[in-house]
Amino acid sequence: MKRVINSKDVFFEMNCPSNELVYRGVAIEIIDSLSDKGMQVYGIDGGILRQDGKFEQKIDSAFSKKLYYGDSNMAKIINKMGIESIEEDPIEYNCYCLLVGYL
Repeated sequence: MKRVINSKDVFFEMNCPSNELVYRGVAIEIIDSLSDKGMQVYGIDGGILRQDGKFEQKIDSAFSKKLYYGDSNMAKIINKMGIESIEEDPIEYNCYCLLVGYL
């Protein structure tokens, strides 16, 4: 079964792994806290984690933006857009991979 990170603290303790899944609500919590850490989300891929542990990525969940080094105001806007992107996805999209970086 595929491992899923279930808390933002664990995500940050693991140095923000881009190859691990996080639950939908946790993804929103992570992105919401990035601006305070001087970080920005620049990639989101979501989909459905099935009962058998298989992850079915959904292309319509993709979010890809430029990383705005040194521009905290733009990073806040992008982070907000990332949250909105997840919130607009169908509710059955229950897991995400996040690409985040320091500004």
